[in-house]
Amino acid sequence: MLWVGMAVSNVGDWLIVGALVVLVRTLSGSSSAVSGLMISKILPALFLGSIAGVLVDRVNRKRSMLAVQVLRGLIVLTLPFMVSIWAIYGIVFVLEFFELIFTPAKNASIPNIVEEDQVLTANSISYTTDQLTMIVGLSFGGVIVLVVQTIVDRLNLAAAPGFTLFLPHLLGPRTVFLVDSLSFFASALVLTFVSMRPTRRRIGEIHPMHIWRDLLEALRYMLDQAVVRSMIMAVGIAILGGGTLYSVGIAYTSEVLRVGESGYIFVLALFAAGMLIGAAGAGVVGRFLERRIMFVGSMGLFGVALLLFSTLTLYGAALFFAVVAGVAVAALSVTSYTYLQETVIDEMRGRVFAALESLLRISLLVSLAVTGPLADLIGTRFARLDGIGFNVNGAQVILIAGSIVVLVASVVAYFKVGLNGKRIAGAEGDAGSG
Repeated sequence: MLWVGMAVSNVGDWLIVGALVVLVRTLSGSSSAVSGLMISKILPALFLGSIAGVLVDRVNRKRSMLAVQVLRGLIVLTLPFMVSIWAIYGIVFVLEFFELIFTPAKNASIPNIVEEDQVLTANSISYTTDQLTMIVGLSFGGVIVLVVQTIVDRLNLAAAPGFTLFLPHLLGPRTVFLVDSLSFFASALVLTFVSMRPTRRRIGEIHPMHIWRDLLEALRYMLDQAVVRSMIMAVGIAILGGGTLYSVGIAYTSEVLRVGESGYIFVLALFAAGMLIGAAGAGVVGRFLERRIMFVGSMGLFGVALLLFSTLTLYGAALFFAVVAGVAVAALSVTSYTYLQETVIDEMRGRVFAALESLLRISLLVSLAVTGPLADLIGTRFARLDGIGFNVNGAQVILIAGSIVVLVASVVAYFKVGLNGKRIAGAEGDAGSG
């Protein structure tokens, strides 16, 4: 039932991705204002990610997920009526903070819902659900708008008493906000039927001193547990390198592969298809391979795929390695979540997952902010080395550098992360601390 609730709300989330851009662009008439959306989505991870993790570990996770979904449904319903981009930024900020609560709570709850030997399969299903809902949400937004508009026209709701005040705000592209709001309410309803096993966590009142103490406790835990710390750092480094596919990928396909923007969209589509394949396959392959091999291997495969994507300047090869990269990223994600769920004690799981989610967002932001300008600075130029002339393209250089960063992260993971599927030594001893 948890995955049904996730699927419903995730479709709504992806539906409004484009609608938010259109709304901000329409209200401001500025392309730079659209960048504010990304900033609004990242800031909660910078400033509130740790606090979100404490809340996940301090409160009943099922109730927190229910409350977050209802609150998000109510908040999203206000978006069609907003006339200020600053108000929209504020709403997006709050929605992302709630996402920082919901996602770690969901990931931390999986071991309390399924049996221990089913955790890997559950994560495979979860990640596959994420990819399917992304495809559905991005692909069928226009269809949903058309269906809602047809219903309104057939029932002549525009002329109904009371509807004339707010209905105009919910038609056209803004219809997706209404659908997204309803998806959160539907998700909350489904979550009421989810059954979770009892936990030993401290559940009770939340005081500022509790938050501070829990943050220090989590910091000590992650400093003591070298495997968890190294694993999270390796994933963060890999995202720094892998983010180049988003920041300079379109420039590479246009300037080097010469297939234009439409060619880049197809690359992203096949990358998403690869993630879908990788998510579904990780649950099967993971039954036969150790966690360490899965984790290090998928990270290394991602680095190699990105390197070949950026050096073999053939569009067909780029498409193939985009699929391979997607498979590797999905396998890496499934393995990471599974290992943390299998090893980190329940009392700490929310804070660890919140730290991971925050690091993923921050790493991607740094990658997007730094690599794009660097590619522009390098530009396209002709160079000579030992009498041999060749063209240098900034986007291609950055992609190659990004792949090397991912490969370095995989080497670090090989030596630092002993993913053998066993509970971290001393974890149970830490359970009673604090």
